[in-house]
Amino acid sequence: MNKWYYAKDNKQHGPVDKTQLINLLQEGSLNAEDLVWSNGMENWVKIGTLSEFADKLQEANPRNGTEHNRSESKFVNLEEVRYGGFWLRLVALFIDMIIITIITIIPAMFMISGDPDMDNATANFLGFFITWLYYSLMESSGHQATYGKKLLGLKVTTENGYPVKFGKATGRHFSKILSGLIFGIGYLMAAFTKKKQGLHDMIAGCIIVKA
Repeated sequence: MNKWYYAKDNKQHGPVDKTQLINLLQEGSLNAEDLVWSNGMENWVKIGTLSEFADKLQEANPRNGTEHNRSESKFVNLEEVRYGGFWLRLVALFIDMIIITIITIIPAMFMISGDPDMDNATANFLGFFITWLYYSLMESSGHQATYGKKLLGLKVTTENGYPVKFGKATGRHFSKILSGLIFGIGYLMAAFTKKKQGLHDMIAGCIIVKA
């Protein structure tokens, strides 16, 4: 039987067997972010990324209640999924831009003042505000995706395979500014990085997976 070692509070513990490790998860002494290692593994990994423990994560740390269980139930085993490729993400972006344009035009029609400068400022503000809420709310919702991503079978997760929260989705969205400022290279990085991450994905600690 394989023996396991785990890291907690900057200390290595073990060896323990698989049953003991599961007990530690269930009692809340370990969580999905804690590192574990066993014979035959090249590196220490977060226990939440191991499929053999994924089904136990719902029972882990019951003090977190329903919100914790709902989050764990949406855990994505990254060993069994494909990352969202550059071209799929590009098509999703075009779809989302069309949706955002339509959503922005409707309220803008009721705010036309006749002053070109004022109308441009209003349109820019609405576009900025609606785009932020669209991406951040949709990607932190139960869908874990904008409509464009959802249509193409993509969703956003943390680098550990968990749903993103609103704050992280917001950070990812505004990090796109940096991806665009460097001549769009931050976006192009999704075409050749190992996990198909753009610069904004790396900054926010997110990945796009094929659902």
